[in-house]
Amino acid sequence: MFLLVFATSFPCGESFADSLSTVYHNCTLYTMTDAGIIENGVLKVKDGLISYVGTQLDTSDTAATYIDLKGKVVSPGLVDLHTSVSMQESGRRNLYDLSVSDWMNFTGEQIQSLLSHGITTVAVRPPTDSLFGGYSSLVEIAPDSLGGPNILVDTLDYQISLVGTDDASLQFNSLQKMYRLREAIRQLRNPAYQGLDFTPLSEKEFLVKTVQKGIPLYLVLDNPVHYSLVTEMLAPHDVQYYFGGGNRSTEYIRTLSTRDLETFPPLIIGPSTLSLDTEKNRYYSIPSQLLEYGIPFAIATFAPTQPEWTLYYQAQQTVQYGIPPGEALRAVTSVSNQLVDLVHPVGVLQKGARANLLVLSGTPMDMMSKISMTIVQGRQVWARD
Repeated sequence: MFLLVFATSFPCGESFADSLSTVYHNCTLYTMTDAGIIENGVLKVKDGLISYVGTQLDTSDTAATYIDLKGKVVSPGLVDLHTSVSMQESGRRNLYDLSVSDWMNFTGEQIQSLLSHGITTVAVRPPTDSLFGGYSSLVEIAPDSLGGPNILVDTLDYQISLVGTDDASLQFNSLQKMYRLREAIRQLRNPAYQGLDFTPLSEKEFLVKTVQKGIPLYLVLDNPVHYSLVTEMLAPHDVQYYFGGGNRSTEYIRTLSTRDLETFPPLIIGPSTLSLDTEKNRYYSIPSQLLEYGIPFAIATFAPTQPEWTLYYQAQQTVQYGIPPGEALRAVTSVSNQLVDLVHPVGVLQKGARANLLVLSGTPMDMMSKISMTIVQGRQVWARD
């Protein structure tokens, strides 16, 4: 029986469960940290955070709830680093001057779908057809009873879409965006832009201010020429950035020197390439190539959750194309910490991390393993029949 969860708003800030302790024991812990896999593990949660990960079961806390998982597997909740879930059509224009909290809204059905597929954290991004895109936010998927969904980072990054296409008009639009990006980057060292509060802000001015605040740029593209141009433009400046899209990323990466590969930013890849190249299953072969070149990558849905594109299924599929199961799991959990700096991290089982967990019937990434339970802030929010 599904646990129905409804949420129509998502206040900012920490919103942990009431002060209580829950101890999950008799389970195998996939920590996604240097601790590795812990057999016969014990995981304790207090105030929505993980307070202990190990093998020692202390039953002296009489106020705690003890849950015997009977040999099941526990992994971090899944992190989807690019999704347009809950995007409101009415908010599609001029998004560059808004934060996600100004134009996003989750429905109860969306919350239930995400939790049933093990997704406990999403990076909610603007539509790609807006001029530059705008700010993205990192959102914890939590029911109203846990104060959520909760925005963990309201200005996660600033999205710029430079997706290539065979359509001539869209190619021109992509080049126009590239030109605007170049002009904005040129202004980074312009004294006139230092310390000014622009009202209203143009796309160029807003981007400059974003970079000056240290907010990274997230560039969605799939054209090798764009990879090269963007890297060349940003190299002289102290600008944080990373890439998304990437169905042709390996074509560009093959041209890089060993030194360039060491500094190449992480990639976020999505399933859109599968529909472009179904016969070759190019999407599922890309991760093995990125792994070969030592490029960190995350797997994302790039869309509202749909059965055929669930994050867990995508990661499982990459294993069939040569990715070690541990790397596949990392791509939907702990790699997020290379892109997002949180006081209480997600995607790992360690002391101080947010207690967003999955209970699995078997080994993660095994095609026979199923998600049995989803836990947010240490509380069960979804369970399979």
